[in-house]
Amino acid sequence: MNKSFTSLAVRLLCLIVSCSCLPGHAYSGFEAGRCVLVQGDTLLGQFRFNAEKERVSFLPHGHLEAPLIFPLDEIQSLKFANHTYYRQVTVHRHYFLAKRILEGPHELYQLQLPNDEWIFFVHHNGKTLLIDPRHLDDFLAVYLGPCALRVLHNHPARYTGKSLCKIFRALSECESPGSMENVPFSPVEKAPYRTIAIGAKVSLNTAVTFPSTNDLILELAEYYGVTRYPGAGIFTRFRYNERIFIQTEFEHHQKHLKAENVQVEPFASAATSDVSFRYNCYDLVLSVQYHQPILPRWKVFLEGGTVSGITQEGRWTAKRSPEALSDGIPNSNLVELREFNYGIFAGGGVAYHFGNHELNVHSRYIREENELLLLDLVPLDIFTRRLEVGCSLVFWVK
Repeated sequence: MNKSFTSLAVRLLCLIVSCSCLPGHAYSGFEAGRCVLVQGDTLLGQFRFNAEKERVSFLPHGHLEAPLIFPLDEIQSLKFANHTYYRQVTVHRHYFLAKRILEGPHELYQLQLPNDEWIFFVHHNGKTLLIDPRHLDDFLAVYLGPCALRVLHNHPARYTGKSLCKIFRALSECESPGSMENVPFSPVEKAPYRTIAIGAKVSLNTAVTFPSTNDLILELAEYYGVTRYPGAGIFTRFRYNERIFIQTEFEHHQKHLKAENVQVEPFASAATSDVSFRYNCYDLVLSVQYHQPILPRWKVFLEGGTVSGITQEGRWTAKRSPEALSDGIPNSNLVELREFNYGIFAGGGVAYHFGNHELNVHSRYIREENELLLLDLVPLDIFTRRLEVGCSLVFWVK
């Protein structure tokens, strides 16, 4: 009894495992539809359109093997059973599938590019034309022809899906009254912009000047050259609207300024000294960025913001020559803690989009004010001006 029960349980378990491993259960997100290829073939079956990976997956009816993958340059049109329809369009020699939002003699299509820019196309008599947002009025004046005055008088032109749907619907009615009575008004979806991102950055900082209000530092500045030091950090980015982003960063970099053969008191008396400042800086950065798309995958951006020091550990070192030690003053190696520094910056860069990721290259001009106490005697206000050049990788999470 126990042996037969155990055998039956094992068989049931094997059946469940084998059923769960069938290829047909491994693929999700497919919907029934029809696809027309550029070469003229028509495919019927289950389809899945992945806009981020820019491909269409195809499962023929009754087959459980791995899906066939088609790049977008091979797809002429794709229609799902729920009447969602896509047509191939070309933007700067890149192929995309634009979604139809208005049927009729003048079909209207919308497309979200990888750089988050939304553009529209109109398809009529076998031709697909891009509606350029920079020349919208000129385009409509030519395209609408004799109906332009009547249509635009009732429907002011705006570069939105809702406005353009009304314009091309009115154009079809103007050319052929009653032609749009049975054509449903397709709701225009609100642009699903990605709103939250996280990322990491690396940078190279160059101290271009080292001025101060203190006479001692002004004299020391003559001995300092241009110093370069690396930095790294993490950040979060939030979208405020279509073009404006707010970014908060936490970054670390090490400043190292060194001067040799200094003959400035109290670092040197009768002989020369080597003096260096070294700081481990942990900064909180807040920036506001303005992004402007230029190509389907590319954007340029300008930014500005503030830099605030959270904690900074600094080491001042003065190594004096043997001759200088004869006065009885020893070498100094002093650790200082600075709790606050602040500054402002401005800059810009370029961004390249691929899928849910973004690669940025930026440069910033930063002006900071630092306060420290040297030898517990001399208060110093140091103003550093530095140039930061870096790159960052962005992951959009929502």
